[in-house]
Amino acid sequence: KRCRIKTGYPFFLNNLLVASSLFLSGNHFSKVALLCKFFNVRFLSANTYYRLQKLYICPSVNEQWSEMVLDVHEEIGDHPVVLCGDGRNDSPGFSQSTVPIH
Repeated sequence: KRCRIKTGYPFFLNNLLVASSLFLSGNHFSKVALLCKFFNVRFLSANTYYRLQKLYICPSVNEQWSEMVLDVHEEIGDHPVVLCGDGRNDSPGFSQSTVPIH
């Protein structure tokens, strides 16, 4: 399917679905592209992936994040918040004696 979004620029909808799935999964474009190359599967070009990421994916993620932050602030309201952690986010074999909270 071809799709026109706000800019009026035509592209294949599957490209956007693949690019967003790749981005949200946390995988690296180059690794997935190399895998597809090994299996002789046509895949997005790097330019297409990064263009879709810049124009559509990142703005959508940022918008969703902003909405979630507003929802959390609305739910918390003026109630005090207590944060705690176990301090085990450092490298194995090293012990952090204090946990800084910023």
